[in-house]
Amino acid sequence: RGSDGFCETRTKPEASAWENGVAGQTVFRAHLHLLPAPANGIPSELNGQEDVYPIEGWQQLQEHFERHGNYRYIQIGGDRRIILGHSPVVRQMLGFLEDWTGARFVLRDWVKPTTPEDVAEVGRRWESWAG
Repeated sequence: RGSDGFCETRTKPEASAWENGVAGQTVFRAHLHLLPAPANGIPSELNGQEDVYPIEGWQQLQEHFERHGNYRYIQIGGDRRIILGHSPVVRQMLGFLEDWTGARFVLRDWVKPTTPEDVAEVGRRWESWAG
């Protein structure tokens, strides 16, 4: 049971994911950013971009990483996309991510006021799910 299972069963609204696969990464270990914020799908601006392509699952992401060494990953619902690691498209995504999550990108870091109650609630959901 991975993050997909947790997102599907324990987050309301449905959570999505973002990953800085080596490109722009500041924490050098594998991790996903789960975004429990409503979204109406992948931004239409990404359609037709040569630096962005859909994938079916993790195997394709691993193959991309082995060939290129970096990437950005976005998943909203069942729609999964790779953005080439240092593509100009990433800058376009900042505004979308700010509008989508309510967080702001300030001085190379994301900032969002989160209450201790917010953090505790996600912890309770995780513990309940992980059993």
